[in-house]
Amino acid sequence: MPGHIQSVERAAAMLRMVGAVPHGLALQEIADSLGLAKSTAHGILATLKHVGMVEQDRRTGRYRLPGGPASSRLTGEIDPHLLRSYAMNWTDSLAAHAGEAVLIGVLADTDVEVVHHVFSPDGTRQRLVFGKRFPAHATALGKVLLAFAGWRVPREGGHWLPRYTSRTVVDPEQLHRESLDIRARGHAVAVGELQPDIASVAAPVRAPGGICVGAVAAAGPLDRVCPDGRRPRADLVEQVVATGHAVSGQLEREA
Repeated sequence: MPGHIQSVERAAAMLRMVGAVPHGLALQEIADSLGLAKSTAHGILATLKHVGMVEQDRRTGRYRLPGGPASSRLTGEIDPHLLRSYAMNWTDSLAAHAGEAVLIGVLADTDVEVVHHVFSPDGTRQRLVFGKRFPAHATALGKVLLAFAGWRVPREGGHWLPRYTSRTVVDPEQLHRESLDIRARGHAVAVGELQPDIASVAAPVRAPGGICVGAVAAAGPLDRVCPDGRRPRADLVEQVVATGHAVSGQLEREA
């Protein structure tokens, strides 16, 4: 078994220390408490600040945990309203160029919750699904979140998952293997797994530091998303992945 990584242990200790003192701690206080050289402590704190896990008071120089929605980054979550506000311009553009409905989703237990929905521009009658929850294992949004944001479906000895169509992946072990493929290619696909005539493509949205906090997807009629009935259009995959990168970049700039 490999040994513990000292720098990670020190970073965790700093987070605990800073989180226990509402008014924050000075660099020297942190360094002295942990028995570290001031330069070493500063390097770790600078990294934690860069990825949004701590912030520094501009007036006093003290370090503290971020308040409000930013503090949720410590648990790999983000305020859905904040995510929606950062994603709106990019999702509107994706819907216009891809010609399909666009969704932003976050994990909610083993479901995916839709926190933003842009209608397809094709003029058909559509139903708003904002705030709705769908089974993560049967949707592209959910699959990409399960793959990148942490495995939440029991594998060994786990019960089979609910089936919605003949294409739904119901074996947890098979879903796990699919998640490895999703990580390798950077996007997820669901072809008729929740509704037999609907297909979707999804990509991760990442906060500073690389943690996956949400997903963006384009969804539409199966014969339009996957002309061959199995694989999504290459241009659609490219557009969805690019939108995921763009929203992630927006989160990075706003951090």
